[in-house]
Amino acid sequence: MSGDDDIDDLLGPAPVADPPENLVDAAPPGVRPSQALLERSRSYPVQRAAKLNTPERLGRCLSYAAEMPVGADVARRVGISYTTLKYWLQKSFEGAPGDGFDIAIGDDDENGTEDNSIRFHEAWDISMLAGVEKVEAITIQRATGYSETLSYQGRVQYKYDPELLATSRELGLAEYVPENYLLDKFGAPVPETIWKMDPDLAMFILKSRKPQVYGNKATVDMNVRGGVLVVPMRAIAPADLNTAEEKFRKLGRPNIVFEEGDDEDV
Repeated sequence: MSGDDDIDDLLGPAPVADPPENLVDAAPPGVRPSQALLERSRSYPVQRAAKLNTPERLGRCLSYAAEMPVGADVARRVGISYTTLKYWLQKSFEGAPGDGFDIAIGDDDENGTEDNSIRFHEAWDISMLAGVEKVEAITIQRATGYSETLSYQGRVQYKYDPELLATSRELGLAEYVPENYLLDKFGAPVPETIWKMDPDLAMFILKSRKPQVYGNKATVDMNVRGGVLVVPMRAIAPADLNTAEEKFRKLGRPNIVFEEGDDEDV
């Protein structure tokens, strides 16, 4: 109070502080959950993240690999990272049947079983090989010959119907006009084609398939006579052969005699 009666009347009585609340004592005693509540909580489904390696997605990986045998392109089209794709292949290689990386061979079981399924990494190798063989087939086709659409100044050239051309000549009309184009069964003009082939590519394929026949062969006919190795060579001057012999002897090589041979021996 201030001591002044007038001021104390204006201020009124002094506020009374409430006693502090004892939250510990005021709290109700803990109640243990009943057995029925625990059993019901166990029956609730556990929310888990959706699996990415679904059978449908693994099948798409194999289909895309057969179309374009490039791992990064397959991962992009499926919607996963390239690291995830490599992780799947590693898990398939190290895992066991039933871990989600089984590819069904038949159409009856979508998830596949141990009897009618193949591992994802094995199916991946087969799909990649199919894609590479498709590229090889196109390469061989370009080497052996293919039809290419003929164009002139960036415009496709079309074939003309010989009967329509003959009729236009008889009537004195213009011959090479679009009305005289040769049409297919759908009524579209047929493009003019030219037969082409790549001989360099054909030789490359022959060398890779049969190197013993078409490969580069560099052999030297060497005969040993009495413990001395004789190498037939062609030299501009006889002194060049002596220089070659001295060079080999200084290097500690075995006794070699260089003789000037005929064209058949060299």
